[in-house]
Amino acid sequence: MGRPKKITPTIEKAPARLNGLADILPEHHLPWDFFLEKFHGLAITFGYARVETPLVEDARLFNLWVQSTNDQLLMFADEKGTKLALKPTNLLSLARVYLDHHFFEKERVCKWFYVSPVAYLKNNGEVDQQLEWGLQIFGETNPIADVQMINLLLKLFTQNSLPNLSVEINNIGCLECSPAYIEVLRNFFKEKKYDLCENCLEHLENNPLNILACDNLSCN
Repeated sequence: MGRPKKITPTIEKAPARLNGLADILPEHHLPWDFFLEKFHGLAITFGYARVETPLVEDARLFNLWVQSTNDQLLMFADEKGTKLALKPTNLLSLARVYLDHHFFEKERVCKWFYVSPVAYLKNNGEVDQQLEWGLQIFGETNPIADVQMINLLLKLFTQNSLPNLSVEINNIGCLECSPAYIEVLRNFFKEKKYDLCENCLEHLENNPLNILACDNLSCN
């Protein structure tokens, strides 16, 4: 009687990495960690405190984001049917923290910094995940706070081997005058609509400010 035939287990091939996403390999972490160490140190020195928010929030929190972009939320529902979403930006989550925890009653000014992942579905169907970092101020502020933030960012970039920097300051106006500015901007870009990409053409009517943030080189 011969030996029983050995059965080779079937191993399913692991799914490939999703388009639009990247693996952060060990060799990538050294410069990234160096940058974050500088950012963390400067933020603390300038009086900012770190705040972290959950990756998943109530999808309604991002209604404003949905209205101002052509991208989509990555959403799912819990057992109760509540629509949840991966946060596409940290700003709205920070605003929720400010209100939820009644910081407006505790502190006149809240200066926060954050380093946290965000994710959303781009209009080309690809998932986009990033590690977003930044600074945010809530409460009563004055122009000196903006100057300090600009100074912090200049120090951050110069300490990361970008010494020859120049600063150009723009202003989109207050709540009263920004609508007029947006209308002027819309009319300006209408004359140049044949030079704009498809994404910017969609922003033209909804929110022309987004055109200024376009990363398509043909629009610059």
